[in-house]
Amino acid sequence: MGGAGIPAEDLPYVWDAFFMSDKSRSRSEGGSGLGLALADRIVKLHFRKNEHPCICPREFPLCVCGKQPKGICITKKPVLPTEAETKENSRAKSAKLRVFEKI
Repeated sequence: MGGAGIPAEDLPYVWDAFFMSDKSRSRSEGGSGLGLALADRIVKLHFRKNEHPCICPREFPLCVCGKQPKGICITKKPVLPTEAETKENSRAKSAKLRVFEKI
């Protein structure tokens, strides 16, 4: 598969915007370090829009737009892998699980 992977000391930072594990690379060579941070933001935004789709102004006492929620976000904070899971699969260290249940 891929290369050597991400060093263990860098794993807590892989979800931070602009973080680049490979210090020898610069932004002039391509890449901005936004990949995982941007993907996480897109998932959170998608969940939020589907959980609260109403576009009515907040001052309206009732919803008049008729948009219904498509589900509920089960995990407000991401579920991170356990120590046992990371021992079994070292690549799980950078995993984040978010759960959205369809109504």
